[in-house]
Amino acid sequence: MDSTADIRKVLQKAKKGDTEAFSLIYTDYYSPIYKYIYTRTGSKEQAEDLTQEVFLKAYRSIKSFRITDASPLAYFYTIARNAVIDFRRKQSIVKVQNLEIIEAVGDESPNAEDRAIREEQWEYVQECLQRLTEDQQEIITLKFMSGLTNKEISAMTGKSEMAIRQTQSRGLRTLGKLFKKIHV
Repeated sequence: MDSTADIRKVLQKAKKGDTEAFSLIYTDYYSPIYKYIYTRTGSKEQAEDLTQEVFLKAYRSIKSFRITDASPLAYFYTIARNAVIDFRRKQSIVKVQNLEIIEAVGDESPNAEDRAIREEQWEYVQECLQRLTEDQQEIITLKFMSGLTNKEISAMTGKSEMAIRQTQSRGLRTLGKLFKKIHV
């Protein structure tokens, strides 16, 4: 969809039970929600399962959804965040295995060498992210990989915008140090 106003109109229809409208939301929001969950879990299969859970929960609760000034996508990120938290609670220790690169739809490398380089870079970023605190991982993922504002992250996490900025700053400083180590 082209704008936040468009998505709000579609959400109004979905709230009234229009399944085709919800299908449009699903199509528009699937990729960012999947990428967020994948980044947080490190598992393609878990990301697929949890993404489906997110949309099922959103569908079941869409009638109670309140349209506010915040981006409607923040609502879906909140559900995704809670799904990841629940998933991690069920797992005693989350180990990232078989890291895979997230490929955007239609963004395939022209050759195997480019794809291998991109995959190696993604694995390094994932490894560095895993060295951050849980809060830093989440905030940096939401901010830079999902493109949310500090205000939206604050609404999702219940932390002040100042706390979001501080956590983000500390995480980026740590990532900078980790990235420098590889280039020295």
